[in-house]
Amino acid sequence: MPEDKENNEPNDNTAREALRKMRDKLLDLTARNPLLNLRHTKTRLRVVDELPNQLAETLQKGKEMRFQPALEATGEKPTLEADYEAPELSPEEWHRRHTDNEIQTLFSPTELERRLSTLRQKANMAIEEMGTNILYLALGFLEWYESDDSKVPRLAPLFLLPLQLAKGSLDANTSTYRYTIKYSGEDIMPNLSLREKLGDDFSIKLPELDENKPPEACFEKVQEMIAKNKPRWKVRRYVTVALLNFNKLLMYLDMDPEKSNILDHPLAKQFLGEAAEEQGKVSRIAPNIPTPRRLAGARHPSGNPLSHSQAKPA
Repeated sequence: MPEDKENNEPNDNTAREALRKMRDKLLDLTARNPLLNLRHTKTRLRVVDELPNQLAETLQKGKEMRFQPALEATGEKPTLEADYEAPELSPEEWHRRHTDNEIQTLFSPTELERRLSTLRQKANMAIEEMGTNILYLALGFLEWYESDDSKVPRLAPLFLLPLQLAKGSLDANTSTYRYTIKYSGEDIMPNLSLREKLGDDFSIKLPELDENKPPEACFEKVQEMIAKNKPRWKVRRYVTVALLNFNKLLMYLDMDPEKSNILDHPLAKQFLGEAAEEQGKVSRIAPNIPTPRRLAGARHPSGNPLSHSQAKPA
């Protein structure tokens, strides 16, 4: 009936607005977020003298790659010159080390083993406790500043390849275990935190990530963007293995009304609309919002199971 449709319209708008505010709260746009301000601490592993496109291509073909220590290094700090910018070379300039399955680092065998062991333990613990992989190879970073007056650069990763890290055999020459990585097969994640930060604070649109194109294509698009808008900013050709938790970002994607049926679900619509109208503060109900994944298997207020069309997960 026309009256019902007219009466439901305000509630639909209220639910959509409540959902939008909840989704915004899932994105941490502060300097505490490593997706906006990644610090290279001992829980991260920096790679040197590797080509981003070659790394991504090799891993995405399903091949394993092994970390190579700097045998000249001793102790925790690298003794070699630390040039973390990946080289820009034409195919004619490639060396064998740029096309093999070894990933070069600047650490001694002992320190490399310690860092990789820590990364593996924490990554496995996250899978056991949360069911989520948090290990990524970050290829390329945007070096940006909070304001034109700021002298503190922030590093935000641009191309994030999910990894699996495995402990290999004992190297008799160094008495340390070797470690290998391979592509986990999961989606290559866009940096949604960076996209929202640039849009909200600088009115700059971050180029869309195309999973079918190599990292260098992403770097070029971002470089074009900052050349027009923020010439002081830079694209840094760094490569880093890091632990990054995307749980909230996955919830953010799940709750996208344009890509899921969350607002078509009677429970979600009722919960969002009525609670937002009565309380007036969506922050109170954000922790309990039923995402499309939770709605699978939910029951209608009548007590009957919801139909497949009513409770279809994202």
